[in-house]
This record gives sequence, structure tokens and C-alpha cells, in this order.
Amino acid sequence: MNLSIKNVGKIKLAEIAFDGITVICGNNNTGKSTVGKILFSIFNTLCNADKKIEQVQKREINQIITKYGLPLEENFSLRNPFVSDFFSYFKGLGNTGILYHDVLRFLKKYPDLPHKNELAAEIADKMRIPKEQLLNEYIFRYFNSIFNEQIRNLIVDNRASSKVELRLKGKENSIQFYQKKCVLSQKMPIIHPAYYIDNPFVLNHLNAGYPIQFVPGNDLDKNVIRAILDSKRTQSDDKMSDIFDSVGNKEKLEEVYSVLRKAYSGTTAIKDNQYVYHEGTADIYLQNISTGLKSFALIERLLESGKLKQQDVLILDEPEIHLHPEWQLIYAEMIVVLQKTFDLTILVTTHSPYFLEALEVYTKKHKLEEKANYYLAINEAENCVMKNVTNNLEEIYQLMFNPMQKLEDMENEQFE
Repeated sequence: MNLSIKNVGKIKLAEIAFDGITVICGNNNTGKSTVGKILFSIFNTLCNADKKIEQVQKREINQIITKYGLPLEENFSLRNPFVSDFFSYFKGLGNTGILYHDVLRFLKKYPDLPHKNELAAEIADKMRIPKEQLLNEYIFRYFNSIFNEQIRNLIVDNRASSKVELRLKGKENSIQFYQKKCVLSQKMPIIHPAYYIDNPFVLNHLNAGYPIQFVPGNDLDKNVIRAILDSKRTQSDDKMSDIFDSVGNKEKLEEVYSVLRKAYSGTTAIKDNQYVYHEGTADIYLQNISTGLKSFALIERLLESGKLKQQDVLILDEPEIHLHPEWQLIYAEMIVVLQKTFDLTILVTTHSPYFLEALEVYTKKHKLEEKANYYLAINEAENCVMKNVTNNLEEIYQLMFNPMQKLEDMENEQFE
């Protein structure tokens, strides 16, 4: 899989390969996080895109019918029998196939519904909007949210468009961004979600009691927490929910957990409707455990819930920040074992030489060198460049050790 980027954020041009574990190293403000945000946004806008658009259409129909006297089912409007009946009746028809007289014919099933002519006209007007236009608008809003309204490269000509392209097995999905819109050219379906982790403190939200839709932050901040809470909610409603994924994960997790136990000997669990870290006889609320433990607990919860599955995408933005050197090594091995076990696509950004070397060593130990790609993010003029250094990691190490060399030179100067 390859990702091409043109004029997004600070990146003017970049071509990045993903075939297992991709590592991007570099100084601050060199566009490393931009790559992760793009990858996350592509997968999470296009994964099950048809279902997402249908949900939007259902909400719109709900809003229309309430104006004309048909009440919503309490608490969960998308289960409204009218809406389910409507989409079942027109299943298989394209948007252009649902016309005013078709809707009017459908409404004859509801003899007590007032204002049928007006209702049919408004529903038909909404359903005539092509799904492609709705998807383009959804993608544009999503990227805008992730990039805080600044998707396009602000350094180049403001009139220039931006473009991201994801290629896999000879097919590609391309998104072109303009000032107020985007256009998707989609030639392959996306069936796997992406999970983005850059802040272990989000784990505190698990016990805050928020409804899923009110977890603070944008999708980058809350994507993992929402997934875990959604699993908890659905499993509470339906004990069979995610059962295949959860059981399948547990069968594969022994090697992953053998690495996790090097960092801590406990486990995370749900007790009295609260997430706890259980060690010995103690049950500690997750918000009270150390930041380093939170880093490991986030991954463990994703796996235990059955949300992180075979061939999903995992994006880890500078995961070493909250870990001391020994735990950086353990976390690096956990990443490698996760990729090996679940065939994940993993993107890691870092500026730690310890962490980089650990990833290099453990990919060799687990015979995954051929599935590891390394990039050096650097500034050239006013733009960022991603340089493929897979066959020359010395360039990265030299950059990372420059500050230590400066300190050593300063120390030597004092004694001259």
C-alpha cells in the first residue's frame, strides 16, 4: 500500500510505503503527524462509507417526517419503523430512481399520515441528492475537523489544490481538495478502520460516564475511547456482540501478552461498571494508574474488546513520550508482535533513538525486516519532505544524536 500526498499541511510532496510497520522519524514540526492524520482520515471516512451515508439519509428522513406529524420512536430515532420500512421498500434503487410519485405510492401504506403531497415532495428532493455528493461533503468536513480548517498547504499558492491518493494492488482512491470542497475518485472499497493514539490520558474518559457521542475532543482524540465504549455498550445490550472478534483475539494474544507482562503484571477489566487495573488484590481505576501503564492499557482494551482486528490500521504518534527507556523497548516489541500476529498496517512517528533502534532490533528478531519501512522527515526551504532511508538508517541516527554530540562538545570545551 502506498500513500501519496500533495500540498497538505506543511507537506508539498510525499510518497510513503506501508507494508507492515512504517516508521517516520525527524525533528519537531517536520510533518510527521500530518501523515498519520491523513492516513487516519482516509480510512475512517471511506470505511463502510455507504453505510455512513445511509445513516445520514435516515436522520434526514426522520427530521422530515416529524415535521409532518409522524413521531419518532423514543431514544433511538434510526429504529423508527417508518424509516426502516422506507429504506427496505426502496432497497436497491439509486438516488435518481426515487422520485416524487414513487414516494407518494409508498406513503399510501400510511393512511393516517397528513400532508402526504408535501411530505413526498420534500423526501424526494432530499433523496435525489447523489450519494457521491454527500460523501464528498462528509470527507471535506471530516478532514477539515482533523486539520482545524487548514487542509491545504498554506505555503504554496493558495489557489493550488491538495491531493491525497491511497494505492493498493493496482487500485487507488484519490481525494482532491479545493478551497471549499473535495472530490473523491474511489476505485477500491475500504473495509478496515484506523485507530490513532497520541495521548494515553484519553484513557481517563473510560470511567467519566460520558455517553459515547459526548466524549470530549475531535475524532483523533476520542476514536479509541469511542470504540472501546461502543464495544462495552453493544456487549451490554447483546452478549453475542463482537464475540467472534473477541474470542479470535484471545486465541492470538498470548505472545502479545507475554510482552505486555514485561511492563506490568496486572490486567485491565470491568468491575462494577468501571474500568480497573487489577494487580494482586488491588483494583485501581484506570485514571489513577501511571501514564506509562495507560499507554499499554489502551492497546490491551482495544484488543480485549475485539475492536482491533486482523489487517486494521494502527497509528501511533510519538508513543515513547510517556515511557522511560526500558518501557520504550517493551512497547516497541509489542508493536512488532502486534503486526506479526494481526497483520496490521502500523504507522509510528518518533524522535527517540532508543525507540527507533528497538523497532529495528525487534523487526529483525521476529523476521519482519522486509515489512519495515523507515522515513526521515526533514524541512527543505518552507516545506516538509519524507525521505525513504530504509536502506540507510544512519541518516536518522546522525540527526537524533546531534544534540548529544553538542553537549559532549560543550563539555569538552570546558576542560580545554
